[in-house]
Amino acid sequence: MRTERTHDDLELVVSELKIRGIQVFIFNVQLVAEGGLSFTDFINSYIWEEIDIIDVRYCRGIARNWLSTYKRIFDELQDFLQIQETRGNVITVTPSFATLHWVLYKAGYIKELQEQKISMIPTMIIPPPPDGHSEFDIVDYLNQAGSEGIVLKPAVGSGANKLEFIRKVIDSEYQYQVKSYYLDNHQEKQIINFIKNYRELNSHFQDYCNQINIPILVQHFEKITSEISMVFVGEIPHCIERTTAPNMGIAHERFGGENILIINPPNKWLTFAQEVYQALPEVAKKTISLRIDMFERLDGELVLSEIEGASHRTFFPEVLQLCKEHPLAEKRRIEQLDLNKIRALKKYVELLCSFKLS
Repeated sequence: MRTERTHDDLELVVSELKIRGIQVFIFNVQLVAEGGLSFTDFINSYIWEEIDIIDVRYCRGIARNWLSTYKRIFDELQDFLQIQETRGNVITVTPSFATLHWVLYKAGYIKELQEQKISMIPTMIIPPPPDGHSEFDIVDYLNQAGSEGIVLKPAVGSGANKLEFIRKVIDSEYQYQVKSYYLDNHQEKQIINFIKNYRELNSHFQDYCNQINIPILVQHFEKITSEISMVFVGEIPHCIERTTAPNMGIAHERFGGENILIINPPNKWLTFAQEVYQALPEVAKKTISLRIDMFERLDGELVLSEIEGASHRTFFPEVLQLCKEHPLAEKRRIEQLDLNKIRALKKYVELLCSFKLS
């Protein structure tokens, strides 16, 4: 399932499956979410007895609107598939519905991993209005953070939408700078505002919580050398280093950053990623691809940032490398790529064809 558009790595999966003689249906779940198609009409669009597996591939729209919209759709789909199972028609879903709930709700898994003593960015989880946000003193936390600033973001994956950096500044008129990232008509934007005093900052924070209306993550701002994505397709990860664009401060290709394949990553990156992977509950591993994002601090310490599952951004590394070395490569038709040489893709398709939930 997908939302706005087909991404290159999904096209590669579809092409490889077709080579194997496997029929693929791509359904745009956004049509149901926006009311353009009823769930019943969606169900009636397919002969479910002919379907063996559903590979859920979410884009940013699903993560941003998971609690408000998409969770209900997936709950309905889960109920429907359970009815199918009672009729003897067992359809495998990857990631499992439980995995989707786990990876999309950051506030839940961050608390779990904190309890397991995984090295993470210091994070406070602030309940949504009206319960907890009004009792949280953002100015006091900022003063005690031990860093130059803090980061605010929704507790459900947002593709950098509604992400804010707040830091103290030395200025005769202003005390705080707020750098906000958001989406405006599908365009990524950054705005910078200055706040005069702690009263205005507290008011800004209360407004932010009311707009988000879900739990908020408050994290230390980290000075880092790299943001690293370790992508597990199976049990052996490949490594992508993610860079920031000048003056943007966020490692994201939609905000001008780059994704760079690291052929021989440092052993400590691999070791830390494996430590995190082994600490995950089994429910988190019931997916073909899992991405562990981490930061390397200036002192060399590695800390976990977040975990992604079912995201379209599986970063098939050979494709990234091809596009980096040959600027026109991304213009080539997908069918012209030698799929046999894309190892992570081959592994993904092999797992997809054999994947079974316990």
